[in-house]
Amino acid sequence: MPLFRDPAHPLAEGIEPARLRALRALSAGAMIALALLAPALLPLDGLPQGPFLAIPATLLFLILVGRIRQRGYPARSGPPAVWHLGLDLLAWGLFIALTGGATNPLVSLLLPLVAIAAAALPEFQAWILGGLAVVVYALLWRFFLPLPLTDEALAVRLHLLGMGATFALSVAVSVWFISRLTRAVRLRDQALAEARERALRDDWVVSLGTLAAGAAHQLSTPLATLSMLIGERLADPATDPEWRDDLELAAAQVRTCKQALTQLTARAGQPRAGDGTGRGVARAEAQAVEAWLCELAEAWVVRHPAADLRLVPEASLTGCRIVPDLALERAIHNLVDNAVRASPESVRVEAGCAEGYLWMCVRDRGPGLLPPDSRAPPSETAGLGIGLQLTRGTLERLGGELILTPNEGGGTRARLRLPLAGFAPSATGDETA
Repeated sequence: MPLFRDPAHPLAEGIEPARLRALRALSAGAMIALALLAPALLPLDGLPQGPFLAIPATLLFLILVGRIRQRGYPARSGPPAVWHLGLDLLAWGLFIALTGGATNPLVSLLLPLVAIAAAALPEFQAWILGGLAVVVYALLWRFFLPLPLTDEALAVRLHLLGMGATFALSVAVSVWFISRLTRAVRLRDQALAEARERALRDDWVVSLGTLAAGAAHQLSTPLATLSMLIGERLADPATDPEWRDDLELAAAQVRTCKQALTQLTARAGQPRAGDGTGRGVARAEAQAVEAWLCELAEAWVVRHPAADLRLVPEASLTGCRIVPDLALERAIHNLVDNAVRASPESVRVEAGCAEGYLWMCVRDRGPGLLPPDSRAPPSETAGLGIGLQLTRGTLERLGGELILTPNEGGGTRARLRLPLAGFAPSATGDETA
């Protein structure tokens, strides 16, 4: 394991280089301001201006070298953050040694660097930097250049003034830097929580898929029996004509169920016996979005013959292509099924393309979304249950998103967005639905 690394620490990779450069630039700017303004504002003669300006110039040169190195070798990691903070601490120690040593109130500027190390670095590194600060402070009592002040009263006033300015600067640096580090930790914790939630949901989906596979195996034989019985009834001339419409509808529903089982088993690489059409198998090649949506709309009509379903495609779909996915088709079917259950008398599906993405809006006139604190059972939430979770997980896996909002005039609007396989530059659909 590399030196000064602690994988268990939330900031184990060290402070971001940009923040280290910003802190170093702040230190260099403060040194330059002190070197230029102190002789003009204070009765100090004989201050070594050359060394004063050489220290911040060195820090600025190191910033420039770091930027060039990062641009030339972005994949390489630089020195650990503890080395950067230690170098800044030594630079401040040398600067303070030229201006009175430990008697200079600027010596308190060593504390913000130690506080940053304690907040952002592993414990071992923080103790090393703290020990270095103690050593620098002890050396400043022995090795320093005294300030050329002969008036003791003026020296006391300057010391008190310097303590106040140093305290204010230390507070500003500590709050500015540590608050940003804390925010970075919160964002990382949030990302980890979201990743953990996605992992739990994926495990739930996998277990649900296992149950679905078992159910598909058990349903295959009953569906075949129903299909045979319905076919015999339709083929029998003695069948009452009034029953033929109902039998044909039942046959269509059985075919839909058999097609769903065919798709499920084909997805697992196990085609069902007795079905040589191959229909429903996920296709790998890109397909025109309009034709694909028309196929889905035909399936919706078969699944919900009594519902008022309307597909409203926009002209922006022309020239757009997508790679169909069985899971994606199931996800869209789930949204339509939810809308039909909520308001079978009015369901509108709008679709268009914009900026390389396909967007769809499924609108219904049902009771709408339940409030977050509602305790109604899933069966009373217009389908906002397993199907919705599967749909959301599928879209996220494909790089898309799903947003549920209240529909204008009542009901719910389910809006999905996912990337296309090939996008025609001339298609400039407006995604204002």
